[in-house]
Amino acid sequence: MTLEFAGVLRAKPLQMKVAMTVKGTCASAVRQEGWMMQVIRVDDGTAYIKGDAGYWTAMGAKGKTIGELAGNRWIKFPSNSAPGRRLAGSCDLNTVLGRIKPNHAASTKGGAGTVNGRPVVIIRQKESSGTSTLSVAAKGKPYLLKIASADAMTITFGAFDQPLHVTAPPANQTIDLSLFGGDSGLDV
Repeated sequence: MTLEFAGVLRAKPLQMKVAMTVKGTCASAVRQEGWMMQVIRVDDGTAYIKGDAGYWTAMGAKGKTIGELAGNRWIKFPSNSAPGRRLAGSCDLNTVLGRIKPNHAASTKGGAGTVNGRPVVIIRQKESSGTSTLSVAAKGKPYLLKIASADAMTITFGAFDQPLHVTAPPANQTIDLSLFGGDSGLDV
């Protein structure tokens, strides 16, 4: 499945694109004003993160030092490392979807529409910040295709049930977590 997010975080526009599987394999890219970062998690659970200079600088003094050491390389996190386990949660389809559970008691049917040319049933959901709109596929499997919140955040979903092939970056483009002092030396 793919997920595209557009919204505002800490008063700055944020964009995120993620492709993920139920098994936890994923590839994502996040961009915010002044920085960009990418995450890859391969089938064996190893995760890789790569940020530009702006990303590492935004992480503070420690992040800036990490960015200088990593350069333009991916940092490799074994699946059993603390950062590797944290990144696993952001790549797990069930975890991500669990955070987006609709509140059925606060929902009403809102008519029909389209998302990327696909017919949808619109569901309106009352929230503390206003009313969100959930668009569910009207034909085929009833997949959630889009969420538009009252605070101008949108999430669009796609590529359901399609295979995802994610490969690790070449070894000469990676740097190992152990070079930063292992779990205790790096906290992202």
